[in-house]
Amino acid sequence: MRSGTSGLGGGLNTMKLAVLAGGLAMASLAGVAAAQGENCPQVLSLGAAGATRTLQGLTIGRGAVWSSVWWDSDGSGPEPEWLVVAGSFTHMDGVPADNVAAWDGVRWRALGTGPSSGDLASRTSSRAEGVMVIDGQLYLVGRFIRTEPTVTATGVYRFENGNWGAVGGGLVLSGSASSDVTTLAMHEGVLYAGGNFQIGSFTNGYHVARLVNGVWQPAGDGLGQNNAQRVRQLLVHNNELYACGSFAVTSLPPQFGPRGLAKRAGNAWVGVGVTPLSGNQGEVFAMRSSGSDLLISGFYPLGGSTSVFGRISRFDGTQLTDVSLASSATTSSAVVSFVEFGGETYATANNATNVLALNDAMRLDPVGEGVSEANLGNDRRRLVVIGVSDGTRGNLPAGLILGGQFE
Repeated sequence: MRSGTSGLGGGLNTMKLAVLAGGLAMASLAGVAAAQGENCPQVLSLGAAGATRTLQGLTIGRGAVWSSVWWDSDGSGPEPEWLVVAGSFTHMDGVPADNVAAWDGVRWRALGTGPSSGDLASRTSSRAEGVMVIDGQLYLVGRFIRTEPTVTATGVYRFENGNWGAVGGGLVLSGSASSDVTTLAMHEGVLYAGGNFQIGSFTNGYHVARLVNGVWQPAGDGLGQNNAQRVRQLLVHNNELYACGSFAVTSLPPQFGPRGLAKRAGNAWVGVGVTPLSGNQGEVFAMRSSGSDLLISGFYPLGGSTSVFGRISRFDGTQLTDVSLASSATTSSAVVSFVEFGGETYATANNATNVLALNDAMRLDPVGEGVSEANLGNDRRRLVVIGVSDGTRGNLPAGLILGGQFE
């Protein structure tokens, strides 16, 4: 951990133009690495700007980038791995792309025509929430509007033969316009999907489903009890399937069911150690495996306390303990993403404009100058760590990959 918070500062200040460049930063990284401090991670920004504009001769489409994954597009063939990004955008560095695009080490590429169809309004009301590789295959999740034969919102697609094909009919999204799929995981040979949705009229079909014989079905008792709740992420850790988000475990009364973190047990979900709160307070946004332990982040209490703040915690299979304590950046903001990189822990918080670094006092403090909030209007401002580059792929230096919606 860092003994202070200045280690990244020079790097981020030097990177200001690259950060401001939003979705086009991959095209303007030459010469940046040499400007970094010796122990400063490179910051590779992929978030699209809040309005179409030109910087360094490159154009960004309006939108945001929320997810990335490294993908080997031709298996054992000669092509190197590509960095695939997903979000809400119509172009990437001038290349038309409906919410998903790939960086091949030289330029941005469109991947098919995107899962959406119909007029421009239908396509731009669609959004991708996540992109992931499962068993070598590329999947895209989100909310995608198709207008033929009828107007339908679906959430799960797989890239095959140069185009996007619906998985199990795409998992039709019923309910409000906020319904979507945010995450997938393969557990014991079964594909699971999580997000904000309900499977048909099933009362136990909230927010998590599994694919059985090509049909999406409720996964046990579901997670959550209404459309105000959601699953943020599914993760297989120590051969067990975990889910995080804002929900009460359905099989228990809300006042008793642990909120926000659960694992699959047989055909049911059991809560994992996050103190229940009244109302809809508290949420776990992200999970990562760290050896045999599970790390989580979000905005929630711990250890029987009613003190709620943005934090990172460690689950050792028995109990949750704090990795970070409250700081000025997280007192009232959820920790929405985090990553361990180069022996350090970095994170972002909702509505914050800086990367946060964990110091020796267990505080997540801002580093660097941060990104601009200009011209975003009423859009939610969020900066997220969407991946890392190890310096061996995509013709990119080693560093953090940031996404979000900012200038």
